[in-house]
This record gives sequence, structure tokens and C-alpha cells, in this order.
Amino acid sequence: MKPLIALLCALLAGAAFGEGSVSLVELNKQAAAGDASAQLALGTAFDQGSGVKQNFKEAAKWYALAAAHGNSAAQNNLGSLYLHGLGVPQNYAKAFELFQQSAEQNFAPAQCSLGLMYDNGWATPKDPAKAHEWYEKAAQNGDAQAAYNLGLSYEQGSGVEIDQSIAFSYYEKAAARGLPIAQNEIGYRLCNGVGTSKDPEAAIAWYRKAAVQGNVPAMANIGLAYRDGTGVPQDLIEAFAWLDLARFATQRRYENRNIKWGVRRELDALKKQLSSAQIKTGQQRAKQILQELKTEFSQTAQPQTTQQ
Repeated sequence: MKPLIALLCALLAGAAFGEGSVSLVELNKQAAAGDASAQLALGTAFDQGSGVKQNFKEAAKWYALAAAHGNSAAQNNLGSLYLHGLGVPQNYAKAFELFQQSAEQNFAPAQCSLGLMYDNGWATPKDPAKAHEWYEKAAQNGDAQAAYNLGLSYEQGSGVEIDQSIAFSYYEKAAARGLPIAQNEIGYRLCNGVGTSKDPEAAIAWYRKAAVQGNVPAMANIGLAYRDGTGVPQDLIEAFAWLDLARFATQRRYENRNIKWGVRRELDALKKQLSSAQIKTGQQRAKQILQELKTEFSQTAQPQTTQQ
């Protein structure tokens, strides 16, 4: 089974209320008058807590109205709420129905989500081949998560024969579309020559792209690279700084305990090789790196666009 947190494709799609958009009062008027685009936008605003207090029940109400008009993005987003039981009782069968309605309109996130339902046997018999089919459709429509899922399928042999080179090609597509988990995976594969030739220097570049988006494993991998001198000159203080940054990033609401405690083990082991002064320098450097990543993120962040 593919992990839900990493692979959920039911991504929010819609224009949330915010700077440059119509006023909330006007949006309410349009939505109340039956405008499906306004209903989607209002639902997304409540879903994300954008310009209003987050309220999943209210989001579900507006999504349902837009979905009744056949709005594919609203169908997908409402399906996500049913999948998680947010604002509505959890209902896999209802989620499947909504994802299918949206997917049949060629809406890529829903196609990916439908693949996930088949992949895990939620409200339908488990069918890796069918999951692969929907992932393919979504990936062809530009969905990064679907491309990543296809990479996993070829890596694990789920619905297809294991082929690490094909897995790499799909991970690469997902990484090029900006998915941080895929960027870290490409870094790992380039560093270790899995499904491709070894290229540690290129691996560092991909790790950094993922780290800019807050990917903790990528931060840790950069730290380990500096520790070992892989793709970069060996620098134990820089290694400490990246591992310390990864540790900091896992302090709040980080669910992967293996990564969380793995980072701490590596950091504790490295501390034994450093003096108190070097540790202090590394901690200061971690703060500098954090600011660098924030700056890079602000420069690369793209404004959200409406999809429907």
C-alpha cells in the first residue's frame, strides 16, 4: 500500500479568496446566485482558511453546490473531504464516486486520486493495473503526484514489472514539475546510481530544490553529503548545520518518526566529532541556511491559478 500522506492526489484546486480577488461579500453574492466558479472559490477559501476562518463543513457545502453543476475541481475537492472525513463523515464510496465524476472530465488531480483508490482498494477491489492506468492518464495531463506514483509502481513492481530506469524517468518528471518528495528521490538516485548513472554533484542540486520546499529528508541528505564529502567538499560544520536544520524542521507535527529520530541519531553522532565552538558555528550557519532557503522559496513560488 502506498502511504496516504505521501501519495494523496486529492489536491485543492480553485481560486481562494485573497489579494487581487473579488471581495468576500461579492463572492458570497455570486455563489448564492448559483455561480459554480464562485462556489468553488468560496469552498476553497473555507478549506484553506484563506481570508476566512478555516471551516471544512462550510467548504463541503459550497463544494457540493459547485459539484452539482458538474464543476470538476469541486467534485475533486469534495471527494478529498469525504476521503479524510473533514467537514463530512468519512465515506470512501462517496469519495470514489466524486473522484470518478471529476476524472471522467479529464481533471488530472482526480484521475490521480482515483488511481490511489484502486491502488489501496478503497471502495473498490484493489487493482494495481487499473491504478496504473489512471496514474498514466493523470501524468499525461501534467499531474506531478501521478508521475511520482508511477515511479513508485515501477520501483516496487505494483501493477507492472520492476524497472528502476523507468522509475527514474517518472520520478524525474515529477521532480521537474516541482514535487519535493520526487526531487529528493532523484537526488538519492543520482547520488547512488539507482536507475541512472551516478552524479553526486547533480544530486546536491536536486536535494537543495527539495529543501527549499521544506523537505526534511533532503536537508538531512545534504548534511550527510557534506559529512562524507559526496558531491561537495567535506565540511563537518556545514554538515552539522544542515542536520541541525533538519532536526529543527521535525520539531512540530512531523509524523515520520523514522526520519525524525534518524536525523537526531546522525546529528548526535556528528556532535561527538566537533568542539563546542564548532557546534556553535554550525548552529549559526543553520540559521543562515534557513534564511537562504526562505529567500529562494519566495523567489520561486508561483501564484495559485484557478483550475476547473
